[in-house]
Amino acid sequence: DTGTLVLNGITASRNVARTNGGFMYSTGTVTIHNATISNNSANMGGGVYLYEGATTNIYSTEFSRNKSTDNGGGLFVYTYGTPTVVNGCTFNKNVADGVGGAAYVSGKSIAYFYDITATGNQATTGGFLYETAADTELTLVKLTVSQNTADKGSIIWGNTTNAKLKLDKSKFTDLDYGTIDNAYWSLAINGSLTVEEITGKVPSI
Repeated sequence: DTGTLVLNGITASRNVARTNGGFMYSTGTVTIHNATISNNSANMGGGVYLYEGATTNIYSTEFSRNKSTDNGGGLFVYTYGTPTVVNGCTFNKNVADGVGGAAYVSGKSIAYFYDITATGNQATTGGFLYETAADTELTLVKLTVSQNTADKGSIIWGNTTNAKLKLDKSKFTDLDYGTIDNAYWSLAINGSLTVEEITGKVPSI
């Protein structure tokens, strides 16, 4: 799709793509609101795959039990500078056989994740999210996590200092841990990302 699409209150379930984007592959302008995207599968982006030029807003949506045989179990973002906003969303039990159990952000993407709950997502690296590639930038404000698993980086992993993570640590909650200290951060958010601590605000939906 390269046009404009608005989806409100939909359920997208049990779709299978031979390549990318189990439910959706987009290079256009898309708004998804109050949706359930579940049990879809693809090579990359088990639920949704956003490619070059995609401008996307996803609000109050649940990604659950989507599967990628490569990267990005629930959501794959590779947009070359166009914005992606994910606000008030839940990622539950998504799986990537590669990296980024719930989400994968790369390709000079500019992504904003607000008020995210991520539980039980799984990948080899980056149980919740994997970020990579020069000039990729992710802003993350208000994240609640529980039982995400990976061999490396149970929450977030990145493999280059040329990718930036802007993180509001004051609005971070891990339901499985009491004390969030430096040792925790080195295990949960790891790799070579350039991390900038910020104080952010969750926009209203």
